[in-house]
Amino acid sequence: MRVGDIQLYDYQENAIRSLSREFEKGHSRVLVECPTGGGKTIIAVGLADLISKQLRPDGSRKNVLLIMRGRQLVTQMSDTFTHAGLRHTVLMHDSGHRFNPNESIIICSKDTFESRQGTSLQLQGLKVDYAIVDEADIATSEKWIAILSCADRQIGLTATPIATDGKGLGNYYDTMVSVATVSELIRQDRLVGIPDGSAFSPYNPDLKGISTSGGDYSTKPLSRRMNTPELVGDLVTEWQKHGEGRPTLICCVDKQHTRDTSHRFNASGIPAAFIVDETPQDEREKAFDGIRNGSLKVLVNCAVLTRGFDLPELSCLVLARPTKVYRAYVQMVGRVLRSHSSKCDAIVIDHAGCVWRHGWPSADREWSLDTDTTIQQRQSKGGTRQDRAERYCPSCRAIWKTGRKCPACGYARTTAGQPTVTADGTLVPVKQSHVRKKGSAASPMTLQEKWDKITRSAAWSDQTCHSANQRFKKETGMYPNEAKVTPFFSWNQRDMQVAALLPRLKGQKKSLQGTRKAPQ
Repeated sequence: MRVGDIQLYDYQENAIRSLSREFEKGHSRVLVECPTGGGKTIIAVGLADLISKQLRPDGSRKNVLLIMRGRQLVTQMSDTFTHAGLRHTVLMHDSGHRFNPNESIIICSKDTFESRQGTSLQLQGLKVDYAIVDEADIATSEKWIAILSCADRQIGLTATPIATDGKGLGNYYDTMVSVATVSELIRQDRLVGIPDGSAFSPYNPDLKGISTSGGDYSTKPLSRRMNTPELVGDLVTEWQKHGEGRPTLICCVDKQHTRDTSHRFNASGIPAAFIVDETPQDEREKAFDGIRNGSLKVLVNCAVLTRGFDLPELSCLVLARPTKVYRAYVQMVGRVLRSHSSKCDAIVIDHAGCVWRHGWPSADREWSLDTDTTIQQRQSKGGTRQDRAERYCPSCRAIWKTGRKCPACGYARTTAGQPTVTADGTLVPVKQSHVRKKGSAASPMTLQEKWDKITRSAAWSDQTCHSANQRFKKETGMYPNEAKVTPFFSWNQRDMQVAALLPRLKGQKKSLQGTRKAPQ
């Protein structure tokens, strides 16, 4: 299928055919799920072209309303339709377009449509045959429902067909068409993957005590927790280790966190720019051009460049914003999965604990319209454990899914003892021969030795990871991840028993002090 200068891929054509069959079955609200970078806009072009060629019983052409929120999305959609050679009109304040309600293809801003729907003579009595809404997962409010009710048939486009709580959108759509999986698009070179060892977890933040608002962490306390000189400095240090040379997008908590992070990179001699909601379009375009031509290395944002943003040159994502919302994580990761001639893969540097919480960045996902279960529950039942982060390298801090050997640096666990990171970041091997013998002069315990003793004690007494973490905090004033001891237990392991994660400790009868009794 070809529309002007745009050639649709086979999977996009198949999606349009599947969508047509769902309407033939009598459905009037169809959701189309397509991974970020899979070409939702191109699918919209194909749909609009077919609809605009259909006739009503009175012989007039059917029309289609493409509606979205955000000036940038409207502009991108209009530019794509112009490139495809499709006549259309644009309804958006100060867009430079003269709106013509008689056109078969109408592209409009949700805010402008809403403000004029009840007052504008151009919109009163406007009959809409099909409404296509972009980012359909966030178009579920009462206002959105009222707007979309102007159309006989509704089509939703999204990469994340779930609500904030992770449940399906069955209350808003009758059926769902899946365009392709992430792995399928990677095999077709339409997306790039995050290979094993290409995700790094330098810091897993302690988020205890941070309140929740609207299903996610409250912004102000989260910003205070994440926007400290030490953590912002770590963003720079870890980027220099893992991401230097890659065009980079950083996702922060709020505007101040965004500005501080950008300033820290620039102060370190790394050209960076930040974008927040009030950043003018010309400044945004200048920053995008900087990434494209290499004069800019890092682009920092908060909640602006996570949806509908297309800059495929980006190949490194730095997560500095923890989130409970699964779809927010998927949308952020999607910014670096788009294919481009300058890259063959992408990496993620996760300072927010998102990979541990939500799963592997480029994994396939079990989407459904089911409103009773969350996607996390469905994936757990579906046996997708291989797509979770299961290994952590104490040497380079890479995380990977399977195998004993780190694919990033080659570090391998051994039975005689495994290298560990001390408080100052030095990698040293901890073996039985390094433990002082009974009766020898006592020496101050390193943080790593104290942690080893606590985990062994916890394993012996069948305590949970949470108990071990809290004991270490009580004795040292730091959590294990803050002290950079290894292996530390992440938040999602808190209710698991230490013995289940470290079974070798259960059978060892000697404590770090060399005694033969079970450690206390």
